[in-house]
Amino acid sequence: QDSHIVLHGIGHVVVLADQTDPHKQDLLRGHDNDVTSVTFSRSGRILASGQVQSAHRDGEQIVVWEYESRKPIYRLTGVEGSVTAIAFSED
Repeated sequence: QDSHIVLHGIGHVVVLADQTDPHKQDLLRGHDNDVTSVTFSRSGRILASGQVQSAHRDGEQIVVWEYESRKPIYRLTGVEGSVTAIAFSED
């Protein structure tokens, strides 16, 4: 992960903001409700984001993204309720 990238959610969007350039942001769209939590994996190659419970999807409140491509690579299903915290295990 680039040390100058800040990861946060705004509304339904995950934002990767470059601290060295306030005009450089990547917006990751894949949620249908407010993003409540975001995190990078330890390696920095993937990130995950969680959202408020969806009324439209069957429990797909967590999206796993590839950092380099900025594309979703997996959607975790079966989540009950809203995601309030998210983390990767060390392994």
